[in-house]
Amino acid sequence: MDAHDFPGVRRSSPNPYRFCVKRHVCLLACTHSLDALPETKHRVSICAEEGSDAKRPGPFAACEREIGLYACVDSAAWVQRLLDLGVRDIQLRIKDRPAGELDKEVREAAESCRKVQARLWVNDYWELALRYQTYGLHIGQEDLEGLLTAPDQPLTAIQRGGVRLGISTHTFTELGRAVALRPSYISLGPIFPTASKKINFGPQGLARLKQWRRLVDVPLVAIGGIGIEAVPAVQKAGADGICVISALTKASDLAEAVKEWQGVCGISKLTK
Repeated sequence: MDAHDFPGVRRSSPNPYRFCVKRHVCLLACTHSLDALPETKHRVSICAEEGSDAKRPGPFAACEREIGLYACVDSAAWVQRLLDLGVRDIQLRIKDRPAGELDKEVREAAESCRKVQARLWVNDYWELALRYQTYGLHIGQEDLEGLLTAPDQPLTAIQRGGVRLGISTHTFTELGRAVALRPSYISLGPIFPTASKKINFGPQGLARLKQWRRLVDVPLVAIGGIGIEAVPAVQKAGADGICVISALTKASDLAEAVKEWQGVCGISKLTK
């Protein structure tokens, strides 16, 4: 088996982000086992095709501080509520809203986060992340595919604009593609069953999370079905950040919920 046999990775492509995943990653994808691989964090190694490394975006800017509690909400108003309670890593995930409303929501959320040096991660809308210079952009695999094949090379613009990049992963194929782009963080989910988001993948579990931890050397965010009682085990498995949605947005006492989650997950702290 060679790199061109690896599902989802094109050996040759007209887009400027072409890459191949080395043979041992292909074998890893087939076996789903790490037992035969050497003990090193560089087991997923990526090579550029035909010396095209200069054309690839990245590495994207690193996160300057630990993540801890990572909230995900759908409005600027929610962002402000969480900021007032001390949450400092927030993803703004808005779906199916008119362009004018999206622009307003991202602008207001970005302004609110800058005032308190919090980190706003915009889900999907890379143009708005660049326009309002949000701390980061989070993208799923479908949106990543669009960015990879776009003729105007948006990933390069994102990287040059200093916007951090987080990428969702669910499979070894997706992980190989994400690592090739050298993002600011990688997420894995759902860890446990969840009803917060429609996902075409079953629960990943702690064993898969441990595998991801051994394969990546950037912050790892766990998402999906994580109750507060499971946080210690998720962190022990290797998660740097815990993404929380309904446990906060549906809490009867938001202030108390934030306090409890921060007590378990930790509060985002500067690392340099």
